[in-house]
Parts: sequence; structure tokens; C-alpha cells
Amino acid sequence: MTLEAALRMYLVSDSAVQALVGERVHTQTMPQGEVLPAITFQRVSTVAVNSRADNSFGQVRVQIDGWADSDWETKALRAAIRSAMKGFKMASGPRVSGARLRDSRDLHDQETRRWRVLMDYMIWCDEG
Repeated sequence: MTLEAALRMYLVSDSAVQALVGERVHTQTMPQGEVLPAITFQRVSTVAVNSRADNSFGQVRVQIDGWADSDWETKALRAAIRSAMKGFKMASGPRVSGARLRDSRDLHDQETRRWRVLMDYMIWCDEG
């Protein structure tokens, strides 16, 4: 199982995230006409972390975006995602040793009238 598949499964299974977005968690892009609120995420970069004990671990930067029709919904998404990501570990799939929020920004698109919270996470996981 890839990190992306594991992350999607993890977010969808979190009760607070699920209460806000249900199954609307997508990799890369959101389907056209998707109901909001919703979440998209993508891998931004991967840096190999080599050590004598294990050279299969990597530091993966993942951007998670919460999309909504209002500012207060993006704030609720941020809180739910942050809470879920504090405990990001997988029972199966890639070994994950932790996730840390690196940056968070609030954005508003005047043209589409969508609100967005953009969150960058560093995730340490088994890339082997």
C-alpha cells in the first residue's frame, strides 16, 4: 500500500474528519462539481533518510488542502485534520513514525468564492 492510499484511508476513518467531509478525500485534484467541504492532498517531495540501521525511511512532504464554502468551515477542517494527523500511524501498509505540521495558510479565491486551508506536513515513513 502506498503512503497516499494509507493517508486517504486514515483521514476517511477519522471520526471528526468524516463528520465534515464523509468520503470526499481526494489525491491530487478534486472532481469537478464536488460538494464541499472536501479534502485534497498530494505528495510534494520525498527525501531519503539514510542511516546504518535502515535506509528505507524517507521524509515525505505532503500538502493537505481543506476546501469549503465558508471561512468557519475551513477552520473546522483545519482543527479536524490537525487532530487526526497528530496520531498518524498505520496498522498496515507503510511504517509511519510520525507527522509534523510544517506550515498552514488560509486562502480565499474571489473568483470561485471558495475558502481553502493549505497545510504542509512532514511525514517520516518507510519508502522501501
